Amino acid sequence: MNLGQNLNKNTNDSEILKASLYGYIKSSALPKLFDRLLGLSENINGYIGKQNYAEHVISFIPSVETPIGQARNNDVIIKINCNLLDENYNYKPVSILDNDWTINMIGNPDSRITNCIVKPIRRIKTNGNIFEFLKALGYKFYFEYVQRGFIFGCKNIRIKVVQTYQLKKQYDLSSAKHLKHTKSIWLVEAYSTYTKDSVKIVTDELITFASYLEGIVDLSVIDHHYVQQRINYTT
Repeated sequence: MNLGQNLNKNTNDSEILKASLYGYIKSSALPKLFDRLLGLSENINGYIGKQNYAEHVISFIPSVETPIGQARNNDVIIKINCNLLDENYNYKPVSILDNDWTINMIGNPDSRITNCIVKPIRRIKTNGNIFEFLKALGYKFYFEYVQRGFIFGCKNIRIKVVQTYQLKKQYDLSSAKHLKHTKSIWLVEAYSTYTKDSVKIVTDELITFASYLEGIVDLSVIDHHYVQQRINYTT
């Protein structure tokens, strides 16, 4: 992707593969999950007794739909995300334009790998007005959400325990509300990033790690259909 002159030149572009397993847990089971995670390894880090993860994610789609046909499959969703917390895990008092946004180009899961969800991700760190850039690129706002919760690190694996919030007013974080029927439900994602050469090692590590949490949360592969990066046009 050529960022042209809309964004500063000190943009960092990298491509990785991400392997994930997912599960859900009730709020009442969080203490038990945290105790298990903290007991698994001396290398566990990131948990400080309060929420240490908050991220704003916004999705964009092409402003003009590609006509019905094979070429429409090439239309992609562009997601941007930013961390909402400072180094002390307090919310940053900045406007949406002042946040440090990262562009995420997320591919579809690899159907050949059945024991984990594996997706290619290209991340582009940016400076400048990301919204003006995406508009110039021919993209428009699609949807957005906020995730808040906890993130742990255990060796090569990260564990994210979060709730997802819908913004009732566009770009207004103060309007964030729980998704319907999810106030007492938390999403658990165990994931690792890697290169193609280590896919077997990484997926085996994730499966082993998931076995350590059995009885508290069942981490598994979700249907690939739900993580496809396709645009659901109305026509």
